[in-house]
Amino acid sequence: GVIAAPPRDCPLCPRLVAYRAANRAANPGWHNAPVPSWGPMDAPLLVLGARLAVRSAQSGQEVEIPLEEFFLGPRQTRLGPHDLVTAIVLDSPAPQARAIFLKKTRVQMDLALVNVAVLLELDGTTCRKARVAAGSVAPTPRRLQAVERALTGQVLSREVILHAAEVAQESEGVVQRMMEFKGRR
Repeated sequence: GVIAAPPRDCPLCPRLVAYRAANRAANPGWHNAPVPSWGPMDAPLLVLGARLAVRSAQSGQEVEIPLEEFFLGPRQTRLGPHDLVTAIVLDSPAPQARAIFLKKTRVQMDLALVNVAVLLELDGTTCRKARVAAGSVAPTPRRLQAVERALTGQVLSREVILHAAEVAQESEGVVQRMMEFKGRR
């Protein structure tokens, strides 16, 4: 489906209208309307392994879709015309996990030129598992799996981190190409 900005009370699907009315009555403090774009939260949610609970207003069935399978292209998702995202499902990270989120903009409060999230599961100084994702650099947010492989199983050192940065530049060239393109605007 294509993400669009439907009116708050779009009447096109009577079952959707009834579902939202019932949900608003049962949960008046919740935001029961179309939501804006994901913005800079896509990369952090990717590294956390987020799944989206999606309910069909026609069938009433609910499924979970991994976030990395949700985005199909620019303004396109796996949502059908009568589907609603009802929850973002996250498992707790391992106790030894450490994470960081970085966002680069031209000026404060600007849309991100690039944002990167990193989650490392550590055993002392050894990286047992790495998840790295970038947003705002391609038509959809993406995991940087080559970088993850460069970090996983390694004792973290300056050299390992510099090597992972080189891997990001070489194998994930889309990041550099998009940054160059955005810099020309």
